Amino acid sequence: MMETSDDQHDMSDELPAALQRYQDLVQAGRCADAEEAIEEIMDLVMQHAETDNSPDWALVVAASDCELAHDYAGMEQAQLKRLAIADAHNVTGIHRDLARLYVALNRHGEALVHAEAIAAIGRRSDFPFGAALELRLAGGIHLRLGHVAQAEEYYRAALDRLDVDDASCNQIRASLLSLLAACDLACDRTRQASERLDAAIELLCPYTPMLSAAGVQSDLAEWWVNTAWLRVKLGEVDEAGEAWQEAVTLSRLVVELPQCEGIYAPLHLARVLHEYAQASTFVGGRELAARLSAESASIAADLGLPPQRYY
Repeated sequence: MMETSDDQHDMSDELPAALQRYQDLVQAGRCADAEEAIEEIMDLVMQHAETDNSPDWALVVAASDCELAHDYAGMEQAQLKRLAIADAHNVTGIHRDLARLYVALNRHGEALVHAEAIAAIGRRSDFPFGAALELRLAGGIHLRLGHVAQAEEYYRAALDRLDVDDASCNQIRASLLSLLAACDLACDRTRQASERLDAAIELLCPYTPMLSAAGVQSDLAEWWVNTAWLRVKLGEVDEAGEAWQEAVTLSRLVVELPQCEGIYAPLHLARVLHEYAQASTFVGGRELAARLSAESASIAADLGLPPQRYY
């Protein structure tokens, strides 16, 4: 067994405690204090990174450096090397990173291979929260690639793994309800979508003042995207336009957060702009659509990526 320093032992105690403090503060409605807890968590993660001399961490750093340099071949090679030496405890994150990279590179068949690997891990997991995260990841890849039925299956399975009485699961439950609403909308089930979106925002509301929490603001942006599509389908033009603007504003906010450095927050913004352009026939007209489409395309081009394929 690898020896562990006293500092590393302390870190393994401090990080779970910091995460628990964050959850407790959110549930108590103390959002300003919760944002300070996020900073504490990030500091602990950085401290751990500075003392981690493992081969895996060296490859994580290499992949990150390649991402910032838009060296996607190097990024892929670093992640594949990680996968080759991975153990069961960190393989999910590697499959996630490869799946997202392959989506960005329009190598969608390869992305699905890793999505299915994540789903298999989630189905086998005895840890309900972790299983829900993994199944949501797999569903997200399928939904991004237009596989609505498969995405819905994974989102439902993820929701089923969560304890409805556990308030610490409220954020992921809200995210899953919003994503299921996206599936409903793709199948023209507007009533179910509306009900799910109402339930999602009720769960998400306590988190929304936390502007530095990337996951919260990303989930809220996705809720606005799906709310905007619902308003489009219901013919509520003004409300749809307002919802699209909220979705774009929050997506831009996430891009600016320091923990979101890299390609994926901008790519999420590009997708939101693309969808807004699609909907602009109903809420803004051709000039707005052209402007949104141009900005969406420019994001991928500036990142050195091919034009993104959407479904």
